[in-house]
Amino acid sequence: MGDDSGITISGGGSIEVGTDSLFSAAALLHAAELELTDELRELASIERLVGMRSLGFVGLAPSLSAEWEMDAASLALSNARSAAGAMSTALHQTAAAYGEAERLAGAAARVAAAGMAYQLGRELSPLTPLMISLGRWLAPTVLGSGLNSAGSGLTSPLKFLVGTAAFTSVVRLATMSADEFGTGALGLPFSSDPAYKTPGDQGLPTSIAALRDLARADDELEETPIVTTRTSSDIAPQGVPTGWADRASRIPEKNTSDQVRIDTYEMPDGSKRYEVYIGGTRDFGLGPDDQPWDMTSNLVGIEGDQSGSMRAVENSMRESGITSDSPVLLTGHSQGGLVAASIAQSGDYDVQGLFTLGAPAAQSDVPDGIPWVALEHSNDIVPALSGDWAHSNPVIVTRYVGPVELAEDPHFFAAHLLPEYERTAALADASGDSRVGAVAGSFDDFTTGATPILSETYTSVREKGD
Repeated sequence: MGDDSGITISGGGSIEVGTDSLFSAAALLHAAELELTDELRELASIERLVGMRSLGFVGLAPSLSAEWEMDAASLALSNARSAAGAMSTALHQTAAAYGEAERLAGAAARVAAAGMAYQLGRELSPLTPLMISLGRWLAPTVLGSGLNSAGSGLTSPLKFLVGTAAFTSVVRLATMSADEFGTGALGLPFSSDPAYKTPGDQGLPTSIAALRDLARADDELEETPIVTTRTSSDIAPQGVPTGWADRASRIPEKNTSDQVRIDTYEMPDGSKRYEVYIGGTRDFGLGPDDQPWDMTSNLVGIEGDQSGSMRAVENSMRESGITSDSPVLLTGHSQGGLVAASIAQSGDYDVQGLFTLGAPAAQSDVPDGIPWVALEHSNDIVPALSGDWAHSNPVIVTRYVGPVELAEDPHFFAAHLLPEYERTAALADASGDSRVGAVAGSFDDFTTGATPILSETYTSVREKGD
């Protein structure tokens, strides 16, 4: 899936999967094919003009020599054009074959993981309640400490193990097979699993629903009312964004209290357009607290319900003047990307583009008409927690965050943090891939002629009960 210096691009209505260098080479070869076609036309025109007109001026032998030279040049150009076209086509065919092979391998892995999870559930059935309780406590603790603090020397080897693409793949398969594990733990036949007809690729919402049912006895994983406050308002904002990296840099950082930023543009006709930037998870606890960007919102959002963080963003949008008819672009990192996808999926707003970074949004069902670029790191476990893409088909830009980059960042789950995704966004800007370029073009069209007139930030809290 690429290396630490490049990206892999897939999706967007195509089965092609290839690196940025492969697609750049294919694009250069196609451009060469078009240029050679133009040269052939120009040579043919010259040949027609020269032809027999020169015969009376320079004699038979020189005229025939010129004709032969032009014929040879035409043949060489024609051969070069054919070679460039064939190589460009071959590169795309290679990308398509790799994409199909990857799809088949993924399907086989899901089936195998589902069967193993079911059998494991049967074997560990007596320990299931203890494992669930331990998971409810351990998962947020590990994620929270890994993303918010630096790893020690003792955890360094574990950090690089967790930072491998293989570990992330195991996490993805495990989350997708959790319902098969539960079916086995309950001693039920495999066919009673709601997703058994397509093992391993529908189980995540089912598994989260079961987890929420278990937590309701303690009033955990339950949503609450949200109170939203505007924290800043700048009437002299930045100019319009110039690419994916620029948009990534505008997402609220986790070291600030702000969770949402909304930029307002005025168009030449006096109408307004908006860009909404949504930050990632701030609190990894499962119990009730005052932070809507928590694990409760993560799990509720992945399951498909309206999370507290989604309500907070909608409150912010309403405060900024966004209505159901207002054109809007959405950008979000981590949980913010999940919220952005959920808002686009809802159909309640005129969403004209979606950009997500490290978001657990694979279960979102965003309409095909909304242009969407999704950045994922192949060794980031957070997007893996939402399983495989089941309903939407964004343009997916993937990068492997290499050991050197992991070592430079002291955080345990460095591959998930926003600075690494900003690097990937810059590579997407420079990729030259037609699918990435098509979405980028629609984002550019959105801001053509726009004048930034306001930039606001918002903070929301949960309203605690008595």
